[in-house]
Amino acid sequence: EEVLSFGVEWPYPDCKTYIISSNKVEIRTENTYLVHENLETKVNEWIHENGKDIWVVGGGVLISSMLNQGLIDEMLLTITPVILGEGIPLFPNSPKETNFELIKTEAFKTGFVNLTYRKV
Repeated sequence: EEVLSFGVEWPYPDCKTYIISSNKVEIRTENTYLVHENLETKVNEWIHENGKDIWVVGGGVLISSMLNQGLIDEMLLTITPVILGEGIPLFPNSPKETNFELIKTEAFKTGFVNLTYRKV
């Protein structure tokens, strides 16, 4: 829903895409699947099926849930040079404490900064 609200076509038409949501979501391509089941089981299936890491784009609620289940081993955080004043917490719902180390930084002319962290 968030991606589509930008007024663009679905950006992943040729990629196998799983949408993890408790809401009804319109499926955009035949490579898009809606997931409602146990997240930990599903993530482990994907990793086993692909034999490699998976890339997750999501909001704080999803990421907090994945942190609590020990499913995140690397994170890319993008800092945007805009101060909102108020907003949604980055990691809501009190995720468990998890230690990460900074492994890469990348700054852009726009002022955006990517920070890549790996779980210790």
